[in-house]
Amino acid sequence: MKTPLISIIVPCYNQAKYLDEALHSVFIQSYKNWECIIVNDGSFDDTESVAAQWTKKDKRYVYLYQENSGLSSARNAGLRKACGDYIQFLDSDDVIEASKFEKQIEDLITHDISISDYFSFVDGTKDKAPFRYLSPKFSQTGYKKEIIWDWEYRKSFPPQCPLFKKRLIDQYN
Repeated sequence: MKTPLISIIVPCYNQAKYLDEALHSVFIQSYKNWECIIVNDGSFDDTESVAAQWTKKDKRYVYLYQENSGLSSARNAGLRKACGDYIQFLDSDDVIEASKFEKQIEDLITHDISISDYFSFVDGTKDKAPFRYLSPKFSQTGYKKEIIWDWEYRKSFPPQCPLFKKRLIDQYN
């Protein structure tokens, strides 16, 4: 059986000081069949040189440059380049747990999307920020209502939480 490929899309705009840590969190994943598409959205800091270190270190890292067009445009550029069966968005100032893909890929055998839990850091530290957000976990029966009513207040989650099938993007454009 074919091992599914995960395409990680990392849009960057002047986040070089965090980018190395974000890309390292991809590198140490226990699930190894991935590609990481770094999209430099016109940065004028050291984003390109940080990305170059990773593309030299591992061929699974791919670098794209575009004139500054905004976050959505950078993600869309990454989506156009993505070859994976699954899509993972990762902001350049975020990190993911080393077993994230391995755990979520199991969910995707029977589901189209898997949403992980997360926590926020206190700026400049590795300390968890207390009470910033609630867990994105939903009840079995009331999840649709929870998503609609609690999205902004209680159930909001950042883009690194979902891992989903690329065919959803293709199907719904």
